[in-house]
Amino acid sequence: MASVRSFLQLVKTQKNLSSIQQQRFMSIVRESGALENPPHLTRFSISKVMTVVLPFIFGGAYISKSVAAFLEENDIFVPSDDDD
Repeated sequence: MASVRSFLQLVKTQKNLSSIQQQRFMSIVRESGALENPPHLTRFSISKVMTVVLPFIFGGAYISKSVAAFLEENDIFVPSDDDD
């Protein structure tokens, strides 16, 4: 009985895989049989990434430094040196 269940489960899995493969195939082929155009790829060079990332890192560091100085200046938060 267990072998029949495992066989039916295997058949069901094969049907699911074939439908996934068919969907993938249909996404690259038109109804007429012609191939679809390749998708547009956006190239991200390291300079583009650094142009976006670096200002936010330095801006965040500046804001953090300013807030920490404000908190310490107004005695809202002053780190204490506890020697245990």
